[in-house]
Amino acid sequence: LLFKGKVRTRGHDVTTATGGTHRCDGTNGGAHASAVPTPTAALDDAARKHHFTWDGTWYASFDDFSVDTIKNVNGGGVAYWNIAVNGVSTPVGGCQFELEAGDKVAFTWTAF
Repeated sequence: LLFKGKVRTRGHDVTTATGGTHRCDGTNGGAHASAVPTPTAALDDAARKHHFTWDGTWYASFDDFSVDTIKNVNGGGVAYWNIAVNGVSTPVGGCQFELEAGDKVAFTWTAF
């Protein structure tokens, strides 16, 4: 377990070493008309508040990040960080999925 706790979040610009700075507020890919809280924004807020790192590649074709590394854990092609909300994998990227108050977000290390 890398981190467990409550995080207050809202959609915002996210910066990663690999991906650069991009919006991550639910408007990505036209998913929502206005900014909403998202799983990747929550990860970013948790990392800042609890002093751990994460990194992700930006894919312009998806208008979203791929979360590649959390606390220096990286799959290297054999696993990936799956995003789930309330126990269900998100059907869209982490900058597109809208969170509701009280949602439980999990980034789970998952083998391909």
